[in-house]
Amino acid sequence: MTMFMGDSPGRVLRGALASFLGLSNQPDRPAYGLAGWERFLDFCRQTLGVDSAFAVDPSGLVIAHRGTLNTQVLEELAARLGLATTHAHRLAEQPEDEFALVVRYRGKWLTMLRLAGEPVFKIGLVGANPVHPALVHPDSMLGGDWNDLMRWAGDPPPAQGAFLVDNTGLVIANHGHIDDLFVQGIGGRLSLVYEQTDRIKSMGRSSWLAVHHDQQWLVSVRVKVSKSKQVVFASRGPVPMHAGRIMDLKRVLRLKLKADPNAF
Repeated sequence: MTMFMGDSPGRVLRGALASFLGLSNQPDRPAYGLAGWERFLDFCRQTLGVDSAFAVDPSGLVIAHRGTLNTQVLEELAARLGLATTHAHRLAEQPEDEFALVVRYRGKWLTMLRLAGEPVFKIGLVGANPVHPALVHPDSMLGGDWNDLMRWAGDPPPAQGAFLVDNTGLVIANHGHIDDLFVQGIGGRLSLVYEQTDRIKSMGRSSWLAVHHDQQWLVSVRVKVSKSKQVVFASRGPVPMHAGRIMDLKRVLRLKLKADPNAF
């Protein structure tokens, strides 16, 4: 039976991990048994309603897994998500230990949770639904100019704002209260995250992604303009944009770029 864990499941899972494996804050604690990891990952699958779960140690190696994914896919996920989470973690202005990267693929949700505490473990989850429930509620469609679109994307409060940049970091539109330097650097950094998530052959091309850090959500979607150029949208705030709203926005971006491919 799926358990509601709120939008910080990493905290709940860290507590469960301590229970299943007897974790302490001692970095020199000896290696943990495979049986304990498997019981913990079965707990993750059951309580979060995911198809597969796997654990990655501080060196980036898969140490345990449960579900239908084979070894080759698991190694690919661990390698690509390791690089993607490194880039995504740098998006935080004041990085915290707990961290989540959520990537939406067609028909699949891929989540990597970095659990707080020592030693640092990452838990990968793959399923038909996201483990962060706030990502699934639909909303309405709307049009307007670029700044109107960013205003809509940044509403309702308490979102800090929304912005649109190209992959070089050029700011196309910005609305809200987000530091200009953060906005300027976001395009390149998010492009690096997408580069890694797109290379996971077993999952296909990523649709959009979300990063949870510092009790904030950074939700992003990108649209290709040409072979060498893409625009990256992102919104930031304590509550994530809903999945329906994100896909509505992506459709609007595509229509606008099709109508005026030389807009920027």
